[in-house]
Amino acid sequence: MVSFIVLARYRTRRLTGWIEEKIEDWLRLEINRNKTRVVDLGEDKASLDFPGYTFHWHRDGYGALSDICMWGRRRRHCRGSGTGLTR
Repeated sequence: MVSFIVLARYRTRRLTGWIEEKIEDWLRLEINRNKTRVVDLGEDKASLDFPGYTFHWHRDGYGALSDICMWGRRRRHCRGSGTGLTR
């Protein structure tokens, strides 16, 4: 069993099709449609749990979504501006 996360700024049919093609044809993996889900981390209190980590958007002092954070077993890691993970 292989598990992974795809992070994207937006979701389109073209992007979804490209990701599915890469996973199924190039990597020769089968996508389990019953376990696969899309999470919009921009929704209020949305988070994604992945073995050992929790991903969520962090709000700045003004309440705006500022960067994505990964909570691990031992520490918290946030990515700010310029890292490619910002909103």
